[in-house]
Amino acid sequence: GEDEVLKQQKMKKVSLYTVLSGYKIAYEHEAKSTGLIYIHLNETINEFPDVLLVDKQGKHHLIDLDNTRFVIQLRVEELNSVLKNLLENQNLKVAKTRLLQIIDLYLSYYQKGLFDLGVGILDNNGFIGDQPIHFDVSKMTMDEQVLKPEFQKERLKVMTKKIDLWLLKNYPKYRQDIMFTLNNKINEVTGL
Repeated sequence: GEDEVLKQQKMKKVSLYTVLSGYKIAYEHEAKSTGLIYIHLNETINEFPDVLLVDKQGKHHLIDLDNTRFVIQLRVEELNSVLKNLLENQNLKVAKTRLLQIIDLYLSYYQKGLFDLGVGILDNNGFIGDQPIHFDVSKMTMDEQVLKPEFQKERLKVMTKKIDLWLLKNYPKYRQDIMFTLNNKINEVTGL
């Protein structure tokens, strides 16, 4: 569909170097909170066996892992799916808690000078049980400007705007309450 074409065009704009760098930074600084178990970004010699993978169509592919870049990452339930399940069941309190956990996760990154150039808060984050995970780290970088409270506030506002629009479209009755909670949190933590 049209959305898929747009997604592919966006993906092409991110260079391979950026993606590899993002995974390397995330693995070195935040493996646990990004769900990364292992990354293999450079060629190796006789370190890995060949593996046989079976795709969704049932086709078999023999992969030489030594010559293949790959990451092993925990499977995460996306934030929008988590929120949908909670709000469908009128569980507003936990939905707010989950969103605040994601904001805390971003703040913990900012305090280390870690910065994700991506703004897809609903699509790039999720949970394993009640553990927040930032799983799309393809645009993760190091940048000292994220140490500044005014920069943090600006970034968090951009991302929570996406939540606001999602709520407006899908759960308007919870929108005001949730956004009030998120904005309070942002103002409180950034001191602005």
